[in-house]
Amino acid sequence: FIGIPFGLALWAIALGVLIFIRDRPKKEKIYLFAISVISTLAALSLLPTNFFQSSLSWSHILIQIGLLTILGGAISLIVTILYQLFSKLFSKK
Repeated sequence: FIGIPFGLALWAIALGVLIFIRDRPKKEKIYLFAISVISTLAALSLLPTNFFQSSLSWSHILIQIGLLTILGGAISLIVTILYQLFSKLFSKK
């Protein structure tokens, strides 16, 4: 049960980083948001294939969803920060 709020907090940080990029054009913000969505889908693809058919208890399912939320949020946050760093490095040239 710790996983879900932590993952949502990471998502909030990633979205906050996106929102407060005032000098970025709208196209780049949409691009970064798409990356975060794709990273979440990639995290969902890591689920075992029999996950939805298995008779797991709700606590196990919630823990899995929490871990996936953390993974998706962390990936999108890392990608956002890396994108910021590289765009700043290349814009100086």
